[in-house]
Amino acid sequence: MMRDQWPALIFLVPFLGTFLLPFLARFKWPSACTAAAFFLWISVLLSAAVLGETALSGPLSYAFSGWPPPMGIEWRADSLSALMALLMTLSAALSLSVSGASSEQEIGSRAAPFFMSVLLAVSGLLGMVLTNDFFNAFVFLEISSIATYALIASGPIRSAPYASFRYLLIGTLGATLYLLGVGYWYAATGTLNMSDFVTRSLSAQDNPILMAGFLLIFLGLAIKMGLTPFHSWMPDAYAHASRTAACVIAPIAAKAPIYLLIRISFWAASPEWLEHWHFWNLLKILGFLGIVTGSLLAFRQENFRRLLAYSSVSQIGLIVLALGIHERNALFGAILHLVFHAFMKTGLFLFAASVESRFGARTVQELSGLVPRMRISFAVMTTSVFSLIGIPPLAGFFSKWYMLSGALLAGDFWAAAAVVGSGLLSALYLFKLLEQIFFRKNPEDPKTKEAPSMLLAGAILTAAVNLAGGFLVPLFHAWAHNGFLKEIFG
Repeated sequence: MMRDQWPALIFLVPFLGTFLLPFLARFKWPSACTAAAFFLWISVLLSAAVLGETALSGPLSYAFSGWPPPMGIEWRADSLSALMALLMTLSAALSLSVSGASSEQEIGSRAAPFFMSVLLAVSGLLGMVLTNDFFNAFVFLEISSIATYALIASGPIRSAPYASFRYLLIGTLGATLYLLGVGYWYAATGTLNMSDFVTRSLSAQDNPILMAGFLLIFLGLAIKMGLTPFHSWMPDAYAHASRTAACVIAPIAAKAPIYLLIRISFWAASPEWLEHWHFWNLLKILGFLGIVTGSLLAFRQENFRRLLAYSSVSQIGLIVLALGIHERNALFGAILHLVFHAFMKTGLFLFAASVESRFGARTVQELSGLVPRMRISFAVMTTSVFSLIGIPPLAGFFSKWYMLSGALLAGDFWAAAAVVGSGLLSALYLFKLLEQIFFRKNPEDPKTKEAPSMLLAGAILTAAVNLAGGFLVPLFHAWAHNGFLKEIFG
């Protein structure tokens, strides 16, 4: 049936669009940016259709080339993978639509290869969340990574190629570890299909190769998502990338590895088996380290984009800590934060793009003289900041509330304290940011203007998500309760 092909089309539209873009660019209309955004918006519509279909009829499965799983390559969309596909396509399409045109001067004659790399990076992320095969997840992980390396290297700063090369070295290590782990799992179970692995791994849990493979896969994903202590690539990568690349990639690049970690930990592997090896405690420890390290390093930053990168390190730590609690409400809070965090960071990176494109401002100190003439932009930025801290009734409050309630229901009071502490640490560096911007008197630039209209519109939309998201949480919870939460916890 045609509906079973929708998950494959979500990926194929931007992937094939990558190779169509050079031919379209020869006609100079539509522009490379417009064409790339068009392909992404088609994927948004397909992702929304798949999400609705999974809510009504259950998971969708598509076997490429007619070979049935587990021998063939299976594409599978359930409630969580469809949500992640919609999140990634929507965030990327919105960011590209509003930031691409303003960055054409920055990109110059490299527009076609640049936007090809954007489409390829997003295609790789979509492949990671929609495939039901461990090895194919590695292939798409590398497709996305290689395209991201190119995007970072194309940045306007002279040290951008160095940041990209450093990311390449660290990312290659992560990919190698992941691939070795998949090889160990294949040796232990004889399958690469995720659904088939669930059944076969039950009889191989005493095999030490299985645990060795899991640890290698986890380390590979930890590097790719920027989990402490494997986060060193992230600040330079996001600070040196071009404005459009940062707006598109930064909010979603780490989300696909986190999704794979959830898929492997909560679906593929047995929770009791992981508990025996103290894996959930390991997640909580690394998550706590991420919260503290990211927050303290963010506090020290003067470069605005580096501050945002270290903030992401802290928020990734919070999400991983919530996964380690291994409780229904905590998992829902982690997924909720995964979604809302993408929109918070999209808004903040769009704001960064606005002040950079208008005035070349990159440091926090340079922002303070711009406030009187950019009141709307700074109001939108403040909304994202408050949501990141978790101030009610903004969206970030509700995700942290569910994490906290999950920790308390599980009797894990140390984890509950860490969730509360994450909000306080976020307030520490973000209120410092607001104090420097609003209360330090720098000379006002008479040439200051409001942000470019498209960038401002995109940032306002993300602020609307932060404002309205909290009121939609009950509907989202009811959907998740009948979807992925039911699949995991029953």
